[in-house]
Amino acid sequence: MTLINRIADLAQLYQEAGRLHDAGTLRDYISRHGGSSAPDSNSTNAEQEAIAITKIETAIQDSNPADVVAPMIATKWRVAHSAAIAAYLFSLCLMLLPSWAPRDLLIQPVQPFLGAFGLWQAWNVFSPEIRKENYHLLALVDFKDGSMSIWEFPRQEEKTGIEQLRAHRFRKWAQDRVKNNTFGLVMPDTARYVARIHNNSLNPPVAVTISMLSANIPEPRIGKQDPLPPHANKTTLFTYKVLESDLR
Repeated sequence: MTLINRIADLAQLYQEAGRLHDAGTLRDYISRHGGSSAPDSNSTNAEQEAIAITKIETAIQDSNPADVVAPMIATKWRVAHSAAIAAYLFSLCLMLLPSWAPRDLLIQPVQPFLGAFGLWQAWNVFSPEIRKENYHLLALVDFKDGSMSIWEFPRQEEKTGIEQLRAHRFRKWAQDRVKNNTFGLVMPDTARYVARIHNNSLNPPVAVTISMLSANIPEPRIGKQDPLPPHANKTTLFTYKVLESDLR
């Protein structure tokens, strides 16, 4: 292989490295990879080397930087996407592990992000202890004149077809987040929401009480199952005194 071909190969490597538009460092790159950074007077190939480097630099200067920058950007995006996928899978594995000190410590930084985008997973609804009761929530709204109104949270069993699909996340908000008061913020914010949708300037709401109506799920038996019992057990979960600023 001639020296000119060798320098050309090095220039190609330099191009593939995504730095073809930066011609000023070509000699340094060639020097680090076994070529000469400048013509050597003792070398019989010095003149050929100088001519080859000049031609390569000219070609670099005439090239379109976008042809080099675009693949660099694409590569960076691939790296970013791969890192995001790896981080999500790692977070998912952490979330599916049983709760213990190291796991809880590692999951804290990413839990708000997973929750905000609905990316969280929890399979403990199936084990080790499944739910033993059916329930739904309602809100009792007290007004300034002493009157009251009842607002019922969405109930999937009362919806059909496409309505069930559309209300599924709304149901999870009510039955999982509100009932468990996730992050300690959901219950008061829900009470303020209920107060606002019942606001009347002549007779504003003064208090909102969120309650749960439940019934134990009967043990399964062979053959035809009996209808599920009505939700007759009432439990008060939260009472909120409405402020004037809550209604704005």
